[in-house]
Amino acid sequence: MLKISQLVLLNDLMHLPKEKLKEICIDLDMTDDGAVSELVSKIWSRVKESQGMRDRIFDASRGQIFGGKTSVSWYKFSDGIRGIKDLIVKNHPAFNPFETVNMPLREDVSSDPKLIGAAEGWNEHEYYLRYMYKVGVTKEIILDTIETRPKTSTTTLYVNENEGFIEVRTDPKHAEKIAKNFAQLINQQVVMDPVRVMAPFGFNAEGLADALGGELIDTVGKPNLSLEEFTKPQADSVVTILSALDSYFENEDILELQDNLQEARQSLGEEFSAIPFTALILNGMEKVGMGVKERDLRGTPLYDYLKTSIEHQGCFIQFPVDEEGVRTMHTIRVGMQSNSIFFMSQASEAAIDFVRKRVIL
Repeated sequence: MLKISQLVLLNDLMHLPKEKLKEICIDLDMTDDGAVSELVSKIWSRVKESQGMRDRIFDASRGQIFGGKTSVSWYKFSDGIRGIKDLIVKNHPAFNPFETVNMPLREDVSSDPKLIGAAEGWNEHEYYLRYMYKVGVTKEIILDTIETRPKTSTTTLYVNENEGFIEVRTDPKHAEKIAKNFAQLINQQVVMDPVRVMAPFGFNAEGLADALGGELIDTVGKPNLSLEEFTKPQADSVVTILSALDSYFENEDILELQDNLQEARQSLGEEFSAIPFTALILNGMEKVGMGVKERDLRGTPLYDYLKTSIEHQGCFIQFPVDEEGVRTMHTIRVGMQSNSIFFMSQASEAAIDFVRKRVIL
């Protein structure tokens, strides 16, 4: 049976942080100078020496090798799952992916994901599957000709039988294809539903930020009230109200403020004067984005004022994770439409597990 270390490909090393690559080089008595590609080349040459050396390099990077800056999507099984390994071996006649890593020929790689290898995780009820698929075509001009070649991607699918879910670590637009491929591989004997990452928190970004013990540093939303018959004169009245407030804080003329507000109210008409002023300000805007640098968006005056009038469409959350006794900060982008979480920073297994336990378990 394959070890997890045998699923590591050259491309996986490219996703490791440069500091980790330099650390591995030093441990292997190699120079740690050069660009990332040079460090990876040095390490990969040692990987190919022996299984023992491959295991050694994997042990040094096991917490990050299948992570990186990646999107994560989850799918849960309504009735749980058992015997996944046996089903995969039985229904994959081309080769046993738990015994062989089978790299397809370049011309055979398509947009349809191909399983190239699999291995048990840290216990007998979890598995790591590696998939390869085409994501585009690259062009190269050579003299007077244009040559093309497929652009491929390799991704990881993590299976946890005990908890009844799979985790796909790739772009959301490809995650569904990989999940469907996996479902077909196990004969669709169980129903698999995509996890709606914000559902446990009432689709509220603040709820997820609290669950992660983190800070909401950026959010994108849309107004929750649309006014289709809002005219330009009425929009001008909203501007007049804002200008009147600015003027009052400058000259403190309460009578002028009162006159301006009454005039603007009359221009709005009875129908719109009964609508919350925040909705009038946001009318016509498809998206509202707010962000701060390295602090919680909550508590800022504008966000606190507008938050009840917008529906969150996505957000950025920064949170700490204890990784081997070291407090490490991670930032994620939450996609409510794609039902995915993208790690803006280098995602470790500890960070992914930290988020996973608060979203689906």
